[in-house]
Amino acid sequence: MSSKRFHTDPRFADALIPHSPRKSFYDRVDEVIDWRPVEALLQAKLGKEVGSVGPTPFPPLPLFKAVLFARWNQLSERALEEALYHDLRLIRFSGLSITSDKPDHSTLNRFRNALGKDGLYEDLLTLLNGQLEAAGLLVKTGVIVDATLVESSHRPRKAIAVEPQPEQDGEVQHGPDSVVRYSDDPDATWTIKAGKPVYGYKANALVDAKEGFLLGGHVTSAHESDMKQLERSVQGLESGTFVLADKGYASAENRGILKSLGLLDGIMKKAVRGRPLSEQEKSLNRSISKLRYRVEHCFGCLKLHLGFDRTRYLGREKVELEFYLDGFAFNVKRAVGLVS
Repeated sequence: MSSKRFHTDPRFADALIPHSPRKSFYDRVDEVIDWRPVEALLQAKLGKEVGSVGPTPFPPLPLFKAVLFARWNQLSERALEEALYHDLRLIRFSGLSITSDKPDHSTLNRFRNALGKDGLYEDLLTLLNGQLEAAGLLVKTGVIVDATLVESSHRPRKAIAVEPQPEQDGEVQHGPDSVVRYSDDPDATWTIKAGKPVYGYKANALVDAKEGFLLGGHVTSAHESDMKQLERSVQGLESGTFVLADKGYASAENRGILKSLGLLDGIMKKAVRGRPLSEQEKSLNRSISKLRYRVEHCFGCLKLHLGFDRTRYLGREKVELEFYLDGFAFNVKRAVGLVS
């Protein structure tokens, strides 16, 4: 380790960095979040240092905080590598020294991918939410289930993977096992939203009904039905939790699932042919609708402020990791806003 040039303890050059008399957003983050359990979880799952190409390994917490900084500022990993050398906010927030070696984009990429293994990204969000709940910021009076479409980062281009077949009249024939693909994003699919075709994924979210924190969720291909995702979304909720959802989740099967899990049914009522909604049911729907704005606010922030309107990566697993990292960044920012 004699060639190691990484350190987080302050050096003389760090003492020369000017400090603003006003607290920055990143200063407030460090006041709200206790990073010690986060660091312990990262070290337990990834090791005390994350190896990289070359002689310099890096502790996981500075890398994780750098990943969050990239989310809040919508930086690519190459842009994040550059920022680690000149953005004093990032250097101070990550805990790096201004004179130490910095991770390059390939190290940051491997670290991000490592967060997707063995459900680590889910554990990190659960740990954060536990802190917010202990601090009284997250009060689970109920949850909202909903889904939002996220476009693929790749444009669909039709391609046909064919099994070798004899030529006929100079043309290759498509065999019975031919597969039609539309891009190199293997899990993205088409769906229709508001009369317009969308190619990508669907993020199914579970959101706190009081303050709008993201509690969890999962990602599917865009064409998969919201209605079929309810059971997976509510697994693990405490008995007696009030579950709110729009008419897209209204079915006898879903109401039966909530009942079997001991959850309170807050799915909006849906009229059927020959049975219009009663005034009482319409009033109930209006009450549920007024509470659902929290999930729309969550989705809006994920897309507008964190760039989750379009995926950065390819494949369902990496998009789900991206969803959770953006969700972690959103919850931290939401918590800071509540205590400011």
